[in-house]
Amino acid sequence: MKTQIEQIDIHQIILRYEHTRVYKENSLNRLRRSMERFDQIAPVLVIPAPNKQFVLVDGYLRVKIAKMCGRDTVLGLIWVTKEQEALLSIIKNNDGRQWEIIEQASLLNDYVIRFKLNISQAAKQIGRDKSWVKRRLALVRDLPEDVLDALRSGHISAWSAARVLAPLARANKKHAQQLTSHLKNDPISTRQLKEFFNCYKKSNHLARSRMIEDPPLFLKASLFKKQEQQASELSEGLEGKWLRDMNTVRAILKRLRKNTVTVIYSGQEPSIRKRLVDALHQTQNIFKHLNEEVTSHDQAGNETGHKRDAKTRDVYKRNLQNTRSFKKHSTQGYQGQTQ
Repeated sequence: MKTQIEQIDIHQIILRYEHTRVYKENSLNRLRRSMERFDQIAPVLVIPAPNKQFVLVDGYLRVKIAKMCGRDTVLGLIWVTKEQEALLSIIKNNDGRQWEIIEQASLLNDYVIRFKLNISQAAKQIGRDKSWVKRRLALVRDLPEDVLDALRSGHISAWSAARVLAPLARANKKHAQQLTSHLKNDPISTRQLKEFFNCYKKSNHLARSRMIEDPPLFLKASLFKKQEQQASELSEGLEGKWLRDMNTVRAILKRLRKNTVTVIYSGQEPSIRKRLVDALHQTQNIFKHLNEEVTSHDQAGNETGHKRDAKTRDVYKRNLQNTRSFKKHSTQGYQGQTQ
């Protein structure tokens, strides 16, 4: 591999793959402080291009910081090789760099398009299976451009893009764009976004539209509802939870009874029928044991209650008699103090 290091004029550098990079504000500030204090430590990686120019392969953040610092040149490692080979080395992560998933996906997408590769060819060259390549390409190709811009600028995280916005964009591009706009202006935590998207998936079209219009408002309402439910459960205690579970079981049993006609039928395959009937018998046994336990505790509780009531009545009578006797034999002055 033929290489050399030298100072390169920034105006000679072609930023062909700048759109594939993510620029986070904290990373920019950290690198700027480092460059202002210690100068440029690591060279950028470039390959020769026509007309005494160079294509920047790696080091876009360093070039951006150099411009921000008012510099005209950067220290560059010139790698005399083909552009495809240079990109392949970066994609395969031979330099040990920790890539954002969207950066890797974007660069892979450019690599496939620029060098006219199919999924199988790309997978073979980078040493990955085809499903991995498809997932990376889908991440870029499914997201609207404004969502990608927000991701590259660091306004939304790679997790948000991969786990929420990409699947949302496949189902409803407009909603993905609206949600991205909200996340840029009013960021929420990953946990909140996950909760929001889970609720979105379970909601009807009208509810989804209202959720997208104001995600923070929905999250506040959801939190308030959850707090009310927790307060109610705390107030009701274990008895309330037991009763709610029993109501749920009753509702399920009603649904099972309603579907019995279509589930158990004449000419049904014996193995399927056996599984269904066995499940019924197992459930019956559980209910039998539950009923026995409840009945046993209920009877024991009633007997204990009767004994406790009788004992309480006896104690009350003795106390009443002692009080009357005390009043009868007490002195008049002490009686006055007790009234």
